[in-house]
Amino acid sequence: MSYYFGNTAMPSGFSPVLDQAQSQLNSARMSHAQIQQELQSLIQYRAMTPMSVVEGQQRDGEMSQLRVRLRQMEDEMNGLRDTIVRQQATIRNQSVAISNPRQYYPAPNATPTGCGDNPPQDRTVVQSMGPTMRSTHQTVYNHPSSVNPFGSPADRSSNNTGNPPSAHGGGQRAPGTGMQQPENNMALVPVSAVTSTATTINEQFACVFGMVEKFSWSHVNFPSSHGDNQLNRHIKERFLQAAAPTQAFPLMTSPATRYLLVAKVINAWIQDKVLRADSFRGFNANIDSMIDDAKNQVYQSTPAQVKFQLFNKIAAQMRELRQNAQFMRFVGKLAQDRGNELWQQIVLPLMHNKTSRDWDDMASLMEEAHRLAIMMYSTTDQYRFEMPEGSTLFKKNAMMVTSKQTMPNGMSTDQLEARGARVKLGISPRVVVKTSTPTGLINEKTVVPAKVLVDMAFR
Repeated sequence: MSYYFGNTAMPSGFSPVLDQAQSQLNSARMSHAQIQQELQSLIQYRAMTPMSVVEGQQRDGEMSQLRVRLRQMEDEMNGLRDTIVRQQATIRNQSVAISNPRQYYPAPNATPTGCGDNPPQDRTVVQSMGPTMRSTHQTVYNHPSSVNPFGSPADRSSNNTGNPPSAHGGGQRAPGTGMQQPENNMALVPVSAVTSTATTINEQFACVFGMVEKFSWSHVNFPSSHGDNQLNRHIKERFLQAAAPTQAFPLMTSPATRYLLVAKVINAWIQDKVLRADSFRGFNANIDSMIDDAKNQVYQSTPAQVKFQLFNKIAAQMRELRQNAQFMRFVGKLAQDRGNELWQQIVLPLMHNKTSRDWDDMASLMEEAHRLAIMMYSTTDQYRFEMPEGSTLFKKNAMMVTSKQTMPNGMSTDQLEARGARVKLGISPRVVVKTSTPTGLINEKTVVPAKVLVDMAFR
């Protein structure tokens, strides 16, 4: 069983009450920002849309309800802030007491030995030259992760002591290596573990897209004018391409939507770099040549019988790769290298203070993305990705609303489509599979709907 967010060790300076209060405060902030956005959209719609007296009164009532909810949430956040301040004061007092004990105790062993309280978990592990990735079931050793000042695992090999490193660095830490509290408290939001038990490619697609959204939710920093001004042109262009020019800035500067825009950019990167027929180039030159030859013969006008034979040829080569005992080691190294590439190109400038957990979650995401690529090209099916553009009409059969967006009055997807709701941002693509047969029959269907953020101005 493979867990996505497996580092459950409590950072130094935390208590369960403080952790829970901080988590509730972060969630309340996100909800407060989202309600503010809904209220702003409703005010704009009310001011610019001609409507009857009855409808105008109805909209005024909705705005009044939203203002009441905002005041209630502000009171709740103030209470949580008071709780956090009290807990922090308690922790400071306890730290002083611990640092000045009344009697001497034997010094603890500085060598990390793992958490005895945490039972070993069954993880899929691939032995590679860098951080350990997963492929065959082994017991995970609870040694801490090691990161360089950038949070990236690039220099981990120099820290290798011969013990299998943990895929999720938990357990005790040597003095001086304590985890830093991130500036962005969103990183402390507890995220439910994503269990990699996908048995079908449909489940694996949903798993990977879900992990991307959870990664962004947990690790992306809050908007900051100073910080965003420091972003390089390459990253800014990615965000401008991910959303309409008029929407990119509001999405990036709102705490409720910033992480969704980042998730879309990461999804596009994985689609472009990992989910390809030639994703595993470099392991076997002959197989690379055969896959390229088959891939280059696939056109939109290629007959279905021929497509079946070509994709069957690619699947046969993929099966041959998987039979090689060294292939999964190669995949582990490939996932590490691509994780570093994604980290440097997109993730690094958009995160809080770097911790080992950041890379652990990235490593799990890269592992599952490469597992998905292997599954995709081990069959004769052909996959197409369709990302909804902004202002596209919402279609319930092809789209689903992100779980973080609350619909007014519990509005269903049927009602959204009937009332002409439009997409504000496509987050993950719709996945369409086209199945060919030796006789030429073609079956096309949606296996994973697109995940979208709905524009609430339609109400």
